Amino acid sequence: MNRRIWLATVVSALLLTSWAAPARAAEPLPESDQALLETIREQQKLPGLAGAAVRDGKLVYLAATGLRKVDAPEPLLATDRVHLGSCTKSMTATLIARLIEKKLLRWDSTIAELFPEDQLLIDESWHPITIVDLLVHRSGAKANARVKGFDPKDTPAKQRSIYARELMRKPLAGKHREQYLYSNTGYILAGAIAEKVTGKGWEELMWQEVFEPLGIKEAGFGPQNKVGADQPFGHRQEDEKLKATDHDNPVVLGPAGRVSMALGDWAKYIAAHLAGARGDESFLSKSSWQRLHTIEHPQDEYALGHGVFHRGWAGGRVLTHSGSNTFWYAIVWMAPETNFAVMAVTNVAGDQAAAGCDEVCSQLIQRFAPPVTDRSTRILWNTRKTEDRLDFTEENSATSLLTITSKSGIGSAKVQLSSGAWKEDLRLRFRYTDGRPFQVLEGIKLTLPQQIIAGDIKTESQTLERRTFDDAGKIDDKVAEKVELPVRRTKEYLELTIPRGLLGPHDALEIEWIDWYR
Repeated sequence: MNRRIWLATVVSALLLTSWAAPARAAEPLPESDQALLETIREQQKLPGLAGAAVRDGKLVYLAATGLRKVDAPEPLLATDRVHLGSCTKSMTATLIARLIEKKLLRWDSTIAELFPEDQLLIDESWHPITIVDLLVHRSGAKANARVKGFDPKDTPAKQRSIYARELMRKPLAGKHREQYLYSNTGYILAGAIAEKVTGKGWEELMWQEVFEPLGIKEAGFGPQNKVGADQPFGHRQEDEKLKATDHDNPVVLGPAGRVSMALGDWAKYIAAHLAGARGDESFLSKSSWQRLHTIEHPQDEYALGHGVFHRGWAGGRVLTHSGSNTFWYAIVWMAPETNFAVMAVTNVAGDQAAAGCDEVCSQLIQRFAPPVTDRSTRILWNTRKTEDRLDFTEENSATSLLTITSKSGIGSAKVQLSSGAWKEDLRLRFRYTDGRPFQVLEGIKLTLPQQIIAGDIKTESQTLERRTFDDAGKIDDKVAEKVELPVRRTKEYLELTIPRGLLGPHDALEIEWIDWYR
């Protein structure tokens, strides 16, 4: 037996032994495990909510609460298969890495090389596009594209083959490698390429190259309640009420976002990535893992199927992705340096779904993340006034304190915890270099990874406006939520308190400030 196959088989067996999914008739989880989720589910008015945490290759938390389907009695179980949406992209990229190690592809394989028989039909703008370009969203392909010419009754592989060729008849939407453009079509094309070089469907390849080697059992594609299994439904808002639905993205979109999987099995997949990031080569070579987890373009924050950031609670780098088919929402955070990850899923989409899953991740990080002793900060960016100073301290066990000492009263900074985590509250103190406090913040803007909070600070309790980013990374200026933040004034500073609930698991914060009364 080939040594690599043998090693993968051994690892799969070990993972399966450690994380074998409990039978449907298993005893319910302790109430204390579900209580954490239930509080958040009720606050955000979600039908069901599930969460998991992985530490040192083992599940340390796995729970679910709520319902599989509104207006039906069946509870959502921790063993149910949940829809992962765009978290599928990492799995497609991992499949491509497996095929590259089998010499069926190269990272720099181009469209011109892969489709020689169609070169006269494919627009020239596509010819130099590589596999990596597709996986890091730098190809210039549209985010989504409607393509005619295939029969929905055809096999998914045939549909994707026709989709890919019809897509490439037209010029690229953007310029090759000139800008980051998040693209589902790029991942559909990557899946079609995998099918072309192997002669097998993407779904079959996922089982053969990813799921089975990792011991994954509870998985499928699309809504699992459609395949005769007793599984949960997605939901949508209709007339201000939640309605169950079994709708999903079309099958052609599989490589970009149609995997459904039990959380315990998703944890096996995540553990493989954590192990690979730490040097394990039983599933992929070290160079393949590095390629998957490394940003290709310095100005981007996206590797091959994961966003890449730095978080204090993670002790450094994190790999993350969220996914939604507009009826489900899922998110994962991986911390390779501490061999730790958290995941959360709910069977509805939207702002409340994202907020609920963020809070689950935040709570699991606080409860299960390995301790990181170094809590130093580093200022990554300070554009307007280089003489301004930022000082970070822990005021007490519940409060992180960031003091901004400004010469002019106008400035901006991007602050990143290099390790550790914010406490329950983050207090921002504004003062001048001559010892005076800021008088009035006529402009304060706090930018977090998924939201912007902005407004003026004039009174002791100030209401600001919170706006969130959509999937395209744009702010909806028409929809604003009011957020009330405590304000305190002394003879030495003006202080604004931000609760951890607004920060979520994100330890990066951009701040802009203006004191017009300076």
